[in-house]
Amino acid sequence: MMKKTVCPFIAVLFSACAVFAQDAPRIEDQKAIQTVIESYVKAFNAQDAEKLVSYWAENGDYVDLRGRMIKGRENIQAEYDTFFKAFGKPTMTIKVSALDFGNEDVVIEDGIREILFPENEPSREMRYTAIHVKKDGKWLVQSVRDAVVFEDSNYDYLRGLEWMVGEWLDEEEGGVAIQTRCDWSTNRNFLIRSFTTMVNGEETIGGTQWIGWDPVKGNIRSWLFDSDGGYGEGAWTQDGDKWIVESNSVSPNGKLVKETHVITFLDQDTMNLETGNRTLDGEPLPDVKVIVARREDASDKDSQPVVKDPAR
Repeated sequence: MMKKTVCPFIAVLFSACAVFAQDAPRIEDQKAIQTVIESYVKAFNAQDAEKLVSYWAENGDYVDLRGRMIKGRENIQAEYDTFFKAFGKPTMTIKVSALDFGNEDVVIEDGIREILFPENEPSREMRYTAIHVKKDGKWLVQSVRDAVVFEDSNYDYLRGLEWMVGEWLDEEEGGVAIQTRCDWSTNRNFLIRSFTTMVNGEETIGGTQWIGWDPVKGNIRSWLFDSDGGYGEGAWTQDGDKWIVESNSVSPNGKLVKETHVITFLDQDTMNLETGNRTLDGEPLPDVKVIVARREDASDKDSQPVVKDPAR
């Protein structure tokens, strides 16, 4: 698979199906830009670099995600030629999100374009802003700037737990200490909590918990796996500053444990964890005393948070 080293995402930008506001004085200009859009996409899909640059202003420029600028028709055409030689016959689709007339000779276009590659190459999606200018009665592309397309994320469902991000420590009597770290996953679709329990400086058990949004059940859920071979899952609900986690887990020897964890946000650097309603294969177990966890570096408000003894 060939690595994409060339960035012709100068592929400018426009959608043949863009819907323009039908402001009467602009109708003719809208039609002209629509024609440019359709012709541009056809030229790209025909891998015709010479035709493509005919839609650019002579001194047009393109800036990619790395901040690299390509200026002038000749250089832009060379970029297209190199790109088409590297990738054969890519095709482009474009979705325009906004088209605004700055004045009678300037139009600003925003949208997302996707380039599809042959031979199982992954597609490339870019957000862009393009500036069109009218010169001698003809609309041309003056400038294109690329930006990152952010993936859909479940962050809005999980943002109420963002305070947990960071490193936390609970020190108990008898030399027991529980260290927990919580971080966001890629695109903030999950919170990932890792924990380690130490006794007199020796690790006794550790584990990892993933917290995310369940679109089927419509609630926050978690999945936990510990170093002894146990595993569990939990359903999360919020009650003010408290998060209630109804947990079902399986011990390494196959015993079913049910518990209710209550995690309370006290302030930016302190949380409590209470555990009650505990049963082991249906037989009641004693509650766990309240655990107080404190952020390890309270001076670092931007650190990636953490949570406490795992609420499964």
